[in-house]
Amino acid sequence: MLKPLLTYLVAESFATATLLEDIGLGNVHFRNHLFEPRATAANVTCRTNYTTNLWSSCAQVLEEFNLTLTLFQEINPSIGQSCSNFIPGTVYCIAPVTGTATPISTNGMCGAQQNWTSTCIGSQWGNCCGVGGYCGTGEDYCGPGNCQEGTCDGAPIPYSTNGLCGSQNGWVDCPAKFGVCCSEYGYCGNGTDFCGTGCQSGACLVSTTTSSTVTTPTPKPGSVSKDGTCGYGGGLICNGSTFGNCCSAAGYCGSDKYSCEDILGCQPAYGTCNVTGFMNTKA
Repeated sequence: MLKPLLTYLVAESFATATLLEDIGLGNVHFRNHLFEPRATAANVTCRTNYTTNLWSSCAQVLEEFNLTLTLFQEINPSIGQSCSNFIPGTVYCIAPVTGTATPISTNGMCGAQQNWTSTCIGSQWGNCCGVGGYCGTGEDYCGPGNCQEGTCDGAPIPYSTNGLCGSQNGWVDCPAKFGVCCSEYGYCGNGTDFCGTGCQSGACLVSTTTSSTVTTPTPKPGSVSKDGTCGYGGGLICNGSTFGNCCSAAGYCGSDKYSCEDILGCQPAYGTCNVTGFMNTKA
């Protein structure tokens, strides 16, 4: 049932794009260029490529970047009819080049909110695109963690703009505003929970040898998740957790639609799922 439902959703098109909450998983090769400036596929020149998550669906990509299925097929012929050949974890074009150069923003708006169709570089408002989707200057627009596009501070190193990081989120680094360490589970923060065991990047604590060893017991399957993970991996449940009551297809607790919609893979055995489906929320 899942594939026909997703096909229907894809063909319907989607609502206004949101901030990038799901910067896609990519391997280390893509760490410093999750969003490639240019590439050519078939007869289309691509302005912006996007590395999808390993659990992404075609429907999610269309919604995130406010694309129609027709346009997505035109700029990515490999996906086939109705996205039947869509491969999660693959790089896809999300914005084709319509001219010889990326247009400079004429209204001060930019970034994901404008489907990456213009750049702030050279605009009268400033050369940086802030997380809110407006061009500007200074730390609020150009600082690490505040800048989507343009002459961002620290470029070309990609910094997280939403507090997610590490191998689960395209290897983006943590800016100071979210914390100096990327935890084992892909969240920016400070302290031993983020900088201790499993820390992926940042100011990770150096392990030291002590006279005694503290063993942390493995949570029993069926117990409430304490770290945000859930589902088939360890059998932990999300109901009653601080991360949300839904267990996503990727095995993380949450409360957004990607975690709770049954047609997007919500795991009902490990949390609460929206059994009515996403279609029932559409007008």
